[in-house]
Amino acid sequence: MSGDAGGQALATTANRFGSLIGRLTFRTTESETEHKALASFTLANLFVRCTVNGLTAGSKVVTSRINRVNGNLTVSFAAGVTGLAEDLVNTDALVDGNEFNAILTGGNGAESVTFTIEAATLQHASSDIPLLGATPSSTVNFGAGTRFFGLMGEGASGSAEAAHQYIFRVAATLSKMMANVPVSSTNGDYTYKSRKNTADGAQTVTITAGVTGQFEDTVNTDAIAAGDVANTTVIPGGTAGGIELRTSQMQSAAVGRQMAATRNASNNVSSDVYLAAEGIRGQSATQAHSQKTARTAFVAKNLFVRVGAHGASSGVDIDFQQNDVDSALDVTIAASTTGTFEDTTDTVTMAAADRYDYFLNHGGGAGSISCTIIGFELAQPAAGAASPKGQFTLLGVGA
Repeated sequence: MSGDAGGQALATTANRFGSLIGRLTFRTTESETEHKALASFTLANLFVRCTVNGLTAGSKVVTSRINRVNGNLTVSFAAGVTGLAEDLVNTDALVDGNEFNAILTGGNGAESVTFTIEAATLQHASSDIPLLGATPSSTVNFGAGTRFFGLMGEGASGSAEAAHQYIFRVAATLSKMMANVPVSSTNGDYTYKSRKNTADGAQTVTITAGVTGQFEDTVNTDAIAAGDVANTTVIPGGTAGGIELRTSQMQSAAVGRQMAATRNASNNVSSDVYLAAEGIRGQSATQAHSQKTARTAFVAKNLFVRVGAHGASSGVDIDFQQNDVDSALDVTIAASTTGTFEDTTDTVTMAAADRYDYFLNHGGGAGSISCTIIGFELAQPAAGAASPKGQFTLLGVGA
């Protein structure tokens, strides 16, 4: 799943669309929020957390969408009702190539409702094809130079590659790289590439000048060994204009799925906060705003943190929390220290219905810390185990 514990308010009766992977932004154009099923999956366990509900009448309703038609999954929040809502009964069958996302309907004019998490699970008969996706929502102009992106979460772009690299601690084969470009004003072709260990990977797509839509590499693959770092890049072309990259994804043949909250270096934290496990890395002093409920058992391991700036005068702890309590999975970052921090030793066994998120213990000193990635590896259950559909991939978005 993913989330933004800081939340996003929406005050409108008009329909809005949201991605089910990476950062949720409520958009009026559905194509800007769609990801693609890269195999046959069952979409299940729709989970939505509402933290503020200013409606005095009516309801806000979240419904799954398959190929721009309403699916079976749905939850609603009546006027004044907050908390979490789940659909644990219905499911949607996805086949390879289906587009999926969510639609938000209802409301009462200018009365605002705030959501922090929207999530679901993907289930498959195999245990080794998790889907990695992001919602960069980034504009890349011809004069910006080469930009780098993360594979998961918000996936925001930047000029410093290290800030967007994720270290894999399990072998994987990355394939079916896709970039969704709903806006293009460039007069030259752009190139979208995979990156491995600070070099170009095998996957590449050409985003043709002035052309919008989804651009995919359905042929090439990248073999990732444990310890490799991976990300993507956009290389501008032409002499004017730019593109908007709204969603991106890859299929990862692996026994673990990388889950990360990512953001560019502008997100500073100067107090104790809770963070959702994936998506845009918003934060809140209220833990409930950041929590997702597991819907099957899994093992969390390999906590991974990238610190881009650290002006805090005290050490900072980042903990994977299980049911409101610090777990064994954590990293400690000494005062004013930047770089990469990992816990590759400890593991956390999660049961179905356990709550989880991150806790950033600022340490009480002055100054702030900026983390571009906080993530962990979700060890996939064996096929047929832990879930009636076998493998699952947790998805989600925060708003």
